[in-house]
Amino acid sequence: MGKDQSLDLVRTQTMERAKGHAVPIEFRTLSMQVTETQRSNKTGDLKTTKGKNKNKDDDVDEPETDFFSTIDFHKLNIPEVSLRFNTNETLGLSQAEAQRRLSSNGPNILDTRKPNYIKKILGYVFGGFCSVLWIGVITFFVCWQPILQPDLNPTNLALAILVASFSAFQDYSTAQVMSSIMDMIPADCMVIRDGQLIKVPASTLVVGDRVSLSLGNKVPADLRLVQASNDTRFDRAVLTGESEAIEGATHYTDENFLESKNIAFMGTHVVQGSCVGVVVLKGNDTLMGRINKLTTGRKEKVTIIQQEINRFVRIIVCLTIFLALLILSYWAGFLNVKYHEFIPVNVLLVTLMGCVVAFIPEGMPVCVSLTLMMIARRMRSNNILPKALTTVETLGCVNVICSDKTGTLTENKMFVTNIAFLDNESTPDEARTMIEKQSNSKTLPLSEEAPSVLALRQLQLATLLCNNAKFDPDTINLPVPDRTVHGDATDSALLRFSAQVADSSDLSPCFERTQEIPFNSRNKWMMSVYQGSAQNPQPIKALFGSDMMSAGMVANEKNSQLVFVKGAPDVLLPHCTSFVSGVSNIAQTLTSEWSAELSRIQMQWSRQGKRVLMLCKGRFSPYYAEGRSNVGSSISSAHQEELARQGLQELCIIGLIGIMDPPRPEIRDTIASCRRAGARFFMVTGDFGLTAAAIARQIGLFSSHREPDTYEDIANPSRKGAKNGLDASYDDLGVFEPGRPRFRE
Repeated sequence: MGKDQSLDLVRTQTMERAKGHAVPIEFRTLSMQVTETQRSNKTGDLKTTKGKNKNKDDDVDEPETDFFSTIDFHKLNIPEVSLRFNTNETLGLSQAEAQRRLSSNGPNILDTRKPNYIKKILGYVFGGFCSVLWIGVITFFVCWQPILQPDLNPTNLALAILVASFSAFQDYSTAQVMSSIMDMIPADCMVIRDGQLIKVPASTLVVGDRVSLSLGNKVPADLRLVQASNDTRFDRAVLTGESEAIEGATHYTDENFLESKNIAFMGTHVVQGSCVGVVVLKGNDTLMGRINKLTTGRKEKVTIIQQEINRFVRIIVCLTIFLALLILSYWAGFLNVKYHEFIPVNVLLVTLMGCVVAFIPEGMPVCVSLTLMMIARRMRSNNILPKALTTVETLGCVNVICSDKTGTLTENKMFVTNIAFLDNESTPDEARTMIEKQSNSKTLPLSEEAPSVLALRQLQLATLLCNNAKFDPDTINLPVPDRTVHGDATDSALLRFSAQVADSSDLSPCFERTQEIPFNSRNKWMMSVYQGSAQNPQPIKALFGSDMMSAGMVANEKNSQLVFVKGAPDVLLPHCTSFVSGVSNIAQTLTSEWSAELSRIQMQWSRQGKRVLMLCKGRFSPYYAEGRSNVGSSISSAHQEELARQGLQELCIIGLIGIMDPPRPEIRDTIASCRRAGARFFMVTGDFGLTAAAIARQIGLFSSHREPDTYEDIANPSRKGAKNGLDASYDDLGVFEPGRPRFRE
């Protein structure tokens, strides 16, 4: 590709997008765009035009194709990324080129709508009841000396100024709250220019810049990752609402730009590891920029309370006009004729305006503003930022609330309550007691120990190694319940269980993790691959026997390595062919009877509101894997697929773990309050259906104890009692599962 062609590509990708681009939020519009996107992909036309079905109430243009569906930055390999954006893989951009692009394409900032201050001031001064009050002010001025006799009454003027001041203060307060979205962009960032790592203002970033990120940094623009440590993690909660950190990768993991793990989005945080990324989108073109445009780029619609206030104002005005005409008619037809000097004109005008002002509830706008402001401040204290005070009122019009379960309806403080082998069930306390009685819980497992103890130690090892949580070194000497754990709630519960059952501090050094596939909501499992330590093969020999000795005697690629997998039982069961007996510690064939027993345990625990995880073991031979990579480097896509394919073959079930996540104590009352307010409450979760139903009963979402209906149940044409088939059945829904994060966004 010639230099001119390369520059044309750069200009094409870095030019500012038209202001008409926005992320549509309406379902019908989105479904139409999917069709148009498919057509445009076939023809290769990536241009967008203004939407034909533009909402007349919107102030932003709707593109006919989804902007992010036309982007392929995540699919490019690293050399292609450098070529596309005309940047050097090691030196980055030069200062001169960065300055040229900054001058040509503008800074990396989010646009904000500039308010029309003249219109706002006129609205403050003459809007609502102020218009009637100003009539009174003018009338009293006319009737004031020296034109006529009555003394000036400044009350109306003071009321008009007070109401206008409250309206202005209300808008100022909400503007200050909304300005917090600008905090999503860091002030400074580290970039590579002319081969030097320097700190520059984030607003001066340009497309093609190579940005270096480390733990705690905010992502200053949308980046295509070109370097990433094996432990790189991003917190995308600000975009998706998911508290689980997303791993970073240098290869694309999804056809969708928004789902691929080699893209770091503006406003997200680096919570682990370090990485380097090339800026592919900046400012308003980023995902955060388009969300900001949706937030600020639409005209404010009149809310219900504003409609009611306007209706009330019209009624008051009509009544005051009627009263004024009645008094004026009575004065002109009777009083002025019979008693000509009784009420002069100036007194009549003052009397008329006095009656008009008496009708006006001057304090109502102030009370409404104060009430909404108090509610907005309470919401802000809970990290909820209303765009305007009218948003608070709009919440009162909500009739459907969809809530995530983990961490929202529950405390997200998980702990292990049950453990089970297919032929034996127990609790963590019983397991600890058994190990203490029959062996030394503070030493490594020995081959001479009882088979039941070795089975427990094998389960303990699986929970320890197939885990990304770590104890805080500063609290490692405290009792296990008091230790601080760094990691997600599920891994933290398993780590505490492993430490409570027996001392696990000496087990970890005996194994070296070579690769892993982190848990995600699509696969619903996590895989870790280990090779044993040649210096201490004792745990492998004791727990896995001679058939697994090749998993760690020497760090030889040709030897099989240990695979540990944890995940949902219903997902992993089709990949399992055997199970470990909790009595004999011997692998037995997984027959249909034992599969039924596993399902029984899962159903029983799930009905108690427990999350059920299954832990399995297997083998992986890296010598036969394609696209293999060195330990600690980012796993290629082909190698990850091979690891998943081979690692899931002929798994052996070690055991089941039951985890409880208690509901928040205030949730039952909250749901009851929502229902009293006329709002339907729904729970969206990725948990097993029976677990979700049990939690729903505990928080008062379900009142019935019968088995929950599934989609297949309500879609069954023979379902009895349905009024209009499937549509009628949706009135009875209360829980949606599985709710994957990409469906919740």
